[in-house]
Amino acid sequence: SIQRDITNTDEGIKSYTWSEDPEISGLIQQHVAQMKDLTDTGRRRIRQWDPLFRTLFDHSREVDLVPKNDEKGVHVVLSGSTECGTKLAQLHAEVVSDFVSRGREAVREAHEVSEEARC
Repeated sequence: SIQRDITNTDEGIKSYTWSEDPEISGLIQQHVAQMKDLTDTGRRRIRQWDPLFRTLFDHSREVDLVPKNDEKGVHVVLSGSTECGTKLAQLHAEVVSDFVSRGREAVREAHEVSEEARC
């Protein structure tokens, strides 16, 4: 019941993740807000067993997440301040889209970091 559109940009990505179900929409918005807090503060890291997420948290100061909620979900601009940050933003967006399309199976997988995103 979750839909997602992403567009790569020169700086990172623009995405829109939404649901027609108001409860799911609220959960999407809450999740994005929580992830922004984690990356902005660095207080806690998630999925440290996953190389992509570990690298993303290691370089979170090179990535800026700007969410904008609407009645069905959240628009996100995720941009990198460095070439590495930009590539990490784009890889992360691909992985999140895979989570949305394949569900639990995809969430259990680890994701290697491509050469161009190694910082």
